Amino acid sequence: MTKKHQVFRQLDSVTDKAAEYINYFAYHPSKDFTRKRKMDAKTFIKTTLGMQGNCLNKELADAFPKFSERMTVSAYEQ
Repeated sequence: MTKKHQVFRQLDSVTDKAAEYINYFAYHPSKDFTRKRKMDAKTFIKTTLGMQGNCLNKELADAFPKFSERMTVSAYEQ
């Protein structure tokens, strides 16, 4: 396994752990990330980390090519 793959596996592990304990990072732990949404905490973290400096609308379009899976910029920000 290459160093690059090791780094990505470690990042995946850390992301999974952060998503598992997302309530520790939320302003309102009893409410935030409790409803079923298009984007769960893990996907939110990975999408944010993968952004490349484009406008948010383009970033979401790149991250979610299928229109039915994509959320609005407003939904992402909330």
